[in-house]
Amino acid sequence: MPKIISRFVFLGLLFSTAFCTDSLNLYNRQVNFSYWNDNVGFQRQIKGLLPLGDDDFMTASWRLDIGTGDAKMWDGVELYFAIFTNRIDKNRFDLLSVRYYKEFSKEDWFFKVGTGALVCGNFGGGWIQNKFHALNGYSQLKLDYINRSYFGGLLYFRTAYSILKSRYITIQPYATSTLRIGTGPSNMRVGLEFNKNYKSTNLPIRATSLFRIGYAHYLNSAGLMESHFAHGPVVALQLGIVYLDQIGITLWITENQYGLADPQYGISLSYRRHSLKLPKLHSVMFP
Repeated sequence: MPKIISRFVFLGLLFSTAFCTDSLNLYNRQVNFSYWNDNVGFQRQIKGLLPLGDDDFMTASWRLDIGTGDAKMWDGVELYFAIFTNRIDKNRFDLLSVRYYKEFSKEDWFFKVGTGALVCGNFGGGWIQNKFHALNGYSQLKLDYINRSYFGGLLYFRTAYSILKSRYITIQPYATSTLRIGTGPSNMRVGLEFNKNYKSTNLPIRATSLFRIGYAHYLNSAGLMESHFAHGPVVALQLGIVYLDQIGITLWITENQYGLADPQYGISLSYRRHSLKLPKLHSVMFP
């Protein structure tokens, strides 16, 4: 397990060095760290206030993103780690993935392309989950890991078009597609995003809100991940705030993100020396 993790971290750092080498932006790379879960913390305290998930299937995810660029061009590398459980089949597996991506725009069109690799197996997710359960007084989840590892590649494409764009609000229809080879699932997503920006004239802060409504369809998911994904409408809300143009925090909630009628609750922490760019929902709509 440590060898596989170290190889993926090395691969991510290698991609970061190879592709994010703009000499003008090298010192101004941005770092985003994200976490999302099908249950929010303090379940007992907020019971009845927010919908809770089943604590199953794609139950917890982490993302580390290092990128650089400006409003028209951005490239970076993402490292993902996710815990999958299946209480019905009584097994579990973890997912590690690295992806290089590039975002660019032309007039009112926006594009994002990416490529990478992922592996499924035993990478310590069960230990992490049960430690968290123990700290919070929840029951331990005793599930056996699958008896082999799966390795595959991926290709990613996203496009969006601004049908309304002003200084403070943007409305965009979007379409994304991810093709995975060797392990699933591939998917297609379409929908509409409403993005509103806020800027204080008296305080060194700016904020943003994003509402998304769309549809997700998963393809070729038979096999290892067959029971972990389905199809259906997806609704999401994201709120973010930036302080001094350097430090950012983003909160979001999605419903039916993976087609199983479960919510996902997430948080991202971001840092950049200047011109910080808050992460968007399409970055954490994974896999």
